[in-house]
Amino acid sequence: MTGLDHALGTRVVVRVLDAGGEVVGGGFFVGPDLVATCAHVVATAIGADPYAAQSPGGRVRIDVPLFRDPETEQPPSIPAEITRWVPIGDDGTGDIAVLRLDGRAPEGTRMP
Repeated sequence: MTGLDHALGTRVVVRVLDAGGEVVGGGFFVGPDLVATCAHVVATAIGADPYAAQSPGGRVRIDVPLFRDPETEQPPSIPAEITRWVPIGDDGTGDIAVLRLDGRAPEGTRMP
């Protein structure tokens, strides 16, 4: 098939990291500086309650695993602020978090 971006998956995916730099989950770009992920992933990253009605606030780090910083040869690590929080509901719905990056995503990333 022509016209399809077969590398799209590699350009939209991020990893959410805990304070020690360990990967605790994933997400994807929904804007040039926005990432959608799960509330339970963010909660794991910062030690919060994914069922709490109020956003835990704070910041997390994400990286873009298939991009490499030319100087370090590592994925770029980017701080992000929790800007939207929908906790896990009693019925299992919700579980959404939106993160706003400090700056823009690396050149070449895309929204799905």
